[in-house]
Amino acid sequence: MVELSNENKRLNQCIQEIIQEIEEKTPLLQKQREDYENAMNEIESLTSQLNQTNKAHQDALTKVYKIFFFFKFLKNETKFENFN
Repeated sequence: MVELSNENKRLNQCIQEIIQEIEEKTPLLQKQREDYENAMNEIESLTSQLNQTNKAHQDALTKVYKIFFFFKFLKNETKFENFN
């Protein structure tokens, strides 16, 4: 019976130590979770900005190509007119 009581006390002590360790680590874990969530939100925002920038770049590049080919066309038209 004494042996069982000593084992029970030892187990209760272990449980108390575990509870204390969890309570000590809780603020750090909460901060890490907040930091992670903030980082994920920032990544989402930056990804959206990157996608918008890529689309704007693609649109600008398309306009440049259209202008380039239009001027090339005009240049060829001018050569043709000068030929006649």
